[in-house]
Amino acid sequence: MIADQTGQFSNLSPPTGIVYVEIVEAIVAVSIIVLGTLLLQEKAPSGLSPGRREVRAVLTIALLPVTTALVFLSTAVFQFPIGATGGYFNFGDIMIFIIALTFGPEVGGFSGGVGSWLSDFLGGYGTFAPFTLVIKGSEGFIVGLISRRGFRGRDIVGWIGGSVAMVGGYFLAESYVVAALFGASDLTGIVAATGEVPFNLLQVVAGGVVGIPISWVLRRSLRETPLSFILSKTKMRE
Repeated sequence: MIADQTGQFSNLSPPTGIVYVEIVEAIVAVSIIVLGTLLLQEKAPSGLSPGRREVRAVLTIALLPVTTALVFLSTAVFQFPIGATGGYFNFGDIMIFIIALTFGPEVGGFSGGVGSWLSDFLGGYGTFAPFTLVIKGSEGFIVGLISRRGFRGRDIVGWIGGSVAMVGGYFLAESYVVAALFGASDLTGIVAATGEVPFNLLQVVAGGVVGIPISWVLRRSLRETPLSFILSKTKMRE
């Protein structure tokens, strides 16, 4: 029951949009709690005491809503529909690369997947939402994971790995799964998906060109703050 304009309670149901938002908020909250629990139970990395591990986990949990919102906004606000597949070109990959390269695989994978999924789910692209959750989440996780490795040029390699996951993932999803949902043939799906490949390539290229330098600056700027516990270790000169 909800209150009407006179302040009296009635049996009116809340608007569908409000229900969707509440469901999404609950899913995100539960996901953050689950991830936070896993982080707290995680074995402390080499050189990191249990106390610092807990600080790292708390900072990661605190970052998740902020970074997820940033990915959602950068994806939802800047949209350019692509008629061939029913998808859209967006700037979300720039934010995913920045976040994953700066804060690592946990934050990059979660915010990349959930933030992009929210944009699809709430923006009328619900058919793509489940695939987006997996594809963009994998993109952010791969980028962040490789950026934590110990070799030179790992940011570039991470960007390439994440780009392959994103472009290849959407090509497969649109070629077969989405085509099947709309009753189209595999050939039709492949043709339509091929038409979106240049746009997806443009997204990940922009993500690398913009995201890598910004992540270098952020890591250097945040090095003397508490967030240094979860920063990727890549130095600017690398």
